[in-house]
Amino acid sequence: PEELRPASWSKMSCPVVPLRKAVYGHPLSGLLWQNKLEESLRKLGWETVEGWSSVFIHKATKCCMAIYVDDLLCSGPTKEVEAHLKNIGREVVLGEAEPLSKYLGCCYQRQSSPSSTKLTIEMKDFLNQCLGKYKELVSSVLLKQGRTTKEVNSLLNFKKVATPFLDDQRPLFDKSLPCGALGEVSAALLMKLLYACRLSRPDLLKATTLLSRFVTCWSEAHDRALKRLFEYVSCTLDDVLEGSFAGEIRDGELHLFADSDFASCLETRRSTTGVWLQFVSKDAEGKEHAFPLSWSSQRQGAVSYSTPEAEVVAGCQGLTKSMLPMITLLEHIAGGPCRRRVAHQDNTCAESALQSGQSKALQNLARTHDVSLKLTAETIEKENIDVIRSESNKMCADVFTKPFSLASKWKAVVELIGMKSADDDVMK
Repeated sequence: PEELRPASWSKMSCPVVPLRKAVYGHPLSGLLWQNKLEESLRKLGWETVEGWSSVFIHKATKCCMAIYVDDLLCSGPTKEVEAHLKNIGREVVLGEAEPLSKYLGCCYQRQSSPSSTKLTIEMKDFLNQCLGKYKELVSSVLLKQGRTTKEVNSLLNFKKVATPFLDDQRPLFDKSLPCGALGEVSAALLMKLLYACRLSRPDLLKATTLLSRFVTCWSEAHDRALKRLFEYVSCTLDDVLEGSFAGEIRDGELHLFADSDFASCLETRRSTTGVWLQFVSKDAEGKEHAFPLSWSSQRQGAVSYSTPEAEVVAGCQGLTKSMLPMITLLEHIAGGPCRRRVAHQDNTCAESALQSGQSKALQNLARTHDVSLKLTAETIEKENIDVIRSESNKMCADVFTKPFSLASKWKAVVELIGMKSADDDVMK
């Protein structure tokens, strides 16, 4: 800015100077800060984890640090963490350290007992922002379109709902329906909500990703589905994600749940993959604890011929994109592998095929899915992963594959992944 330039620059029309410190908003600010911080951390003995560019490990003190721009989250023995933050503060300017309570929009509440620790995660404030954004954008776009008061109220007045899905999903794929009113604001609303889906509200993920497919071909059915999704958000603002753990990482187990909904996309007939990864441990009394690590819901890239084939593709995706990276991270943190690795499968044919790499029912696979099967079977053997049969009602990934409209079934699947409802009346 001209008002900040020194007097010696008065005769310069377009002064150019080397950038020695990061300036907020400058194109190179982020890169300069990243380079400076990584250089400082490496000088202090921190190492990056392969495949996790923003995670650093200090092996000598068994501390771990996750970095998002200028937000640092450090875990480890209390005295060691305090010493590390003091040393880092000599290299870069740090704010005052405080216990984990809020990070990247998520609020955390930790409850410790002699035998275990429970962590509760919620994003009520952020979800209230999402609801405010919905009402603001919907009101604006409808008034701009000259809609009647009745039409505006029909999309703004919420009622109590038990699931984020409409009873009938077929209209979402009907291209003969008139264009919807909310098409131009749908992407902004869904992408904002997707942030909460990824961090603390896995129960919203399937509905959000399903609607995101239609932002370029929005219809009246999608208006109703978007309203239903935000109605569910307004009814479950106090819902939280819970996880607990006990003992050491090396004494625990890594459990992968991968599931598919065969030919669920009525337009392309591609299946949907759902993945849930959790860490399971036991306390001194033998009680089992589960802690969520990652989850995803995604339409598959090619059409599958059968349910076992779709299950194989889901297993491959869960293994390569979720379980293997997490194995690497946990080994760096713990200094060695966890006690057991388990892949859950609710399809008998797929279970057998994943272990052997072949099956009579899948002998005519196309090259794409055959590669997935062979890669998965080879990785399972190499990484010593146990493939076990799970009943469908215990398949944690089910919530990411199917649009449940029945309240009782929806309540059962969200409880499997550790979602706790603050208002049981919503689930009646």
